[in-house]
Amino acid sequence: MRRVSETILLNGTALAARIREGVLERANAITAERGRPPRIVTILASDDASAASYVQSKTKTAEKAGMQFEIRDLGAGATQQRIDAVMDELSGDRTVDAIVLELPLARGIDPNRVLDRLDPAKDVDGLTATNLGRLLAGRTDGIVAATPQACVELAETFAPLSQRTVAVVGRGRTVGRPLAALLLQRDATPLICHSRTERLEEAVRFCDVVIVAVGRAGLAGASMLRAGQIVIDAGINVAGGSVRGDVDRAAAESAGVAALSPVPGGVGPVTTAILFRNVLRAIELQQTA
Repeated sequence: MRRVSETILLNGTALAARIREGVLERANAITAERGRPPRIVTILASDDASAASYVQSKTKTAEKAGMQFEIRDLGAGATQQRIDAVMDELSGDRTVDAIVLELPLARGIDPNRVLDRLDPAKDVDGLTATNLGRLLAGRTDGIVAATPQACVELAETFAPLSQRTVAVVGRGRTVGRPLAALLLQRDATPLICHSRTERLEEAVRFCDVVIVAVGRAGLAGASMLRAGQIVIDAGINVAGGSVRGDVDRAAAESAGVAALSPVPGGVGPVTTAILFRNVLRAIELQQTA
């Protein structure tokens, strides 16, 4: 962590490196035991530039984590039948330890239908109804989405979340909903905010911690933030060759927030590291099935 004015910037790069170190050690042990490294296959089925960029970053991290990473690029012209067949193939392949479905998908493809074909024990993004349901039920025998885990673990490098009120801005399947369940497990009090929330700015300012995951650059500004808050920015917005978060960093620092996760260098690298930690979790679940 380093201090800029009165706001501490949370160092996601350093946290990610620590996580990767532990993952590499366990991955090497698995490789020695089985005679092959953990194998991850990611499915691309769109022309989304952000998804393609994210896949490339995962490829680099996989090498550092001692894992084999493959890309099945079905292209923007992929059909429902084609992606269904690929998902069936990979879910049934015992040499595939983990499967990542990169969203968004090409127009006309139903992501729920595809996810329903994904073996929950290989679902390292924690997106299947089975894994989400287990999380919401308070069970520990599933796989939890990487970004919500990253938000919680990065925030707790600054302070515990227990007994704190937490504004979760965004109710999406990949971050907001599973994050609320994780916060309850930490004995925090989550307040889920979204586009229909009345007096949104007032609700967010009330909370001790603010986690924003909407996908709208600069959404959280001075009117939402106040001094002393912990602010976690889980947004990634690419425009003009630059990456911005959902939080207006200058406004957050001017407001005197206690801690802020920057973009880039905050939630992003931690999410990628935890994704590979989830691969190890997937291998454990498949061994005990």
